[in-house]
Amino acid sequence: MKHLLTLTLLLILTSCSSVNTTRDPASMDNSCFSAFSAFNQENSKTAESILKNVQLDDSGRIEKAEQLLGSSLSLSRREALIKAHNIGNNQLGADGITEAGVRLDGTTNYTQGQIRQKYIFLKNAGFSPEEIKTLLDSGIAGKNRFAGLTEKQIKKLKSQEKDFVENGIPVLKKYRPEIPTDKPEIKYATFYQGIVDLLNEPKVVYERVRDLEIEVLRRSNLRPDVDVNDLLDEVLEEIEKKHGFKKSIVLENKSYSADDWWTMLREGSLFNDITFTQAVSNTDRGGHGAYTHRIQWYAVLREIELNPARFQKGNKPLPKAAEMFKHIGDKKMNANIVINGKDMWFVLFDAFSGSLHQPETFHSIHKYWEGILWK
Repeated sequence: MKHLLTLTLLLILTSCSSVNTTRDPASMDNSCFSAFSAFNQENSKTAESILKNVQLDDSGRIEKAEQLLGSSLSLSRREALIKAHNIGNNQLGADGITEAGVRLDGTTNYTQGQIRQKYIFLKNAGFSPEEIKTLLDSGIAGKNRFAGLTEKQIKKLKSQEKDFVENGIPVLKKYRPEIPTDKPEIKYATFYQGIVDLLNEPKVVYERVRDLEIEVLRRSNLRPDVDVNDLLDEVLEEIEKKHGFKKSIVLENKSYSADDWWTMLREGSLFNDITFTQAVSNTDRGGHGAYTHRIQWYAVLREIELNPARFQKGNKPLPKAAEMFKHIGDKKMNANIVINGKDMWFVLFDAFSGSLHQPETFHSIHKYWEGILWK
């Protein structure tokens, strides 16, 4: 609650400073001064009501806004409210790790720029500073990453995060191969280096995979009769298609030669590898996990959406991820360029390193995303 009030103060000061040369309240125009004064009044909203409001659907959001403001909203103001609510979607928040939004305790993770965007959008639609304050303080103009989850699920997520920080991160090793940037055969070297860097930041990877877990849990609540693994496939398929991948495939239960593997990659489909499913393999191979490479790529794709700058150096505009995936199977590159004696796929996603580059390591900590205990 304290942080939402701080957000509102920051919003008022930021917006007013954009039209004045000082932040001294005495020099603000009347509307800004009224908003600044209103901020100092006691706010009776609780974190629980804020969280309830940020989880409303569009129609519920409009209805609640009209109730709080005591008037009906025009079509243009309704549209502006929904658009302001969505500002921060697929953008990093102020912590630089998670997506912008309202946290579980009612505090916010919006950057100053995102806050100012919300203010300007609402102001341009005709909302007064006092109305904007009400919409922000109540959570009507914010979003919640955990919308659609039960209290029990949210509690479990918090427990998993604590456990991961205390027990998961310490077991992970660092693995930082340098991808040569002076070799023309490695067309997307800086993109591949971005993958290396991402998989060496366990807290970021944890948050990206938690996005997947949250979405699977949300859909499971809406469709409880559907198998969780089917929902997992559904969410993965959606993001893969968005980034240019063909429909996923199931690999044959066999050992692939290098040429066959590279050919498979060049087809542009992510895959489930049933060779590593416990039911069809011996115990030691089962530790790899059939879904693990798709989970690794989910983390990459979400990072592209939230933090594209990690991959854009030398790749502007950034090509579709599927094109860079297919290039990992480029025969010329792999025949002439080796890193630590291995091809590019091994370096990035199959390295025996004790890091998140190694599927056996990645799969071994999947208990920290209990909602998607993948096979």
